[in-house]
Amino acid sequence: MYKFFNSHLRKMTISLQLLLLFSVITNAQEIRKLTFDGTLCEHKLAIKDLNPALQSDWTTYTHLVMEIRTSSPQRFSVWLYRSDGTPIRVMFQPFGQNVWFRASLPLQYFVGMDKSGNDLASANNRRTNSFWFSTWGPFGDIKSIESIGFAMQYPVNKPTVEIRAVHLSSQDEGSEFLEKLPLLDEFNQWANADWPGKIKSKEQLAKELADEEKTMNYCAPAVYSMFAVSMYMNMSQCGNLTGYTVTQDARF
Repeated sequence: MYKFFNSHLRKMTISLQLLLLFSVITNAQEIRKLTFDGTLCEHKLAIKDLNPALQSDWTTYTHLVMEIRTSSPQRFSVWLYRSDGTPIRVMFQPFGQNVWFRASLPLQYFVGMDKSGNDLASANNRRTNSFWFSTWGPFGDIKSIESIGFAMQYPVNKPTVEIRAVHLSSQDEGSEFLEKLPLLDEFNQWANADWPGKIKSKEQLAKELADEEKTMNYCAPAVYSMFAVSMYMNMSQCGNLTGYTVTQDARF
């Protein structure tokens, strides 16, 4: 009788553990669709709502990993809200739209900037295979994270950001597009969206190139009068300088 009871209890315990694990996985895989509108729009999500397995101390991890699909390539901010300090941020710029991709976001850039880059752009911006991000701050420690905010300034046409599979990782899991779709068309345009003026045929491309060429065959002569310098441009070959005159009032 004891053996039967003990065996039955063990099976119940395993079943409850499996049920809890399934619940955690299901919650983590749930898609949350955020819509942005107005001048400044932000959605703040508690980490336990995103994934019950997320803990508040992230110092032992290196990356925040999310699967994302956006309806627009508009830039947005990813904020980490902390219980003991001001929120910290990175700026997020998706490459395209309407395709699921994995974002493996290095947590070090919430804490501070590194010393890579040799100019303003390369010092602040980082590129992955599916998005850009910018390290503008504010910065701080990641010991007491309570929620994640997604914010967009001046959103156009009510763009959406869908999020699923949020978790922490101790390694870079790779930022890649997840759907086996062609990302670019034959003209190297984004294949998974449409917009006015998008090239859809070789005939359209040839016509638009010809029309553009016509508009570039004429340039009005440039005349700079502040220092009495007149520059005479060749009308038949726009941009080729044929001569200039300098009056006695010119100053350099």
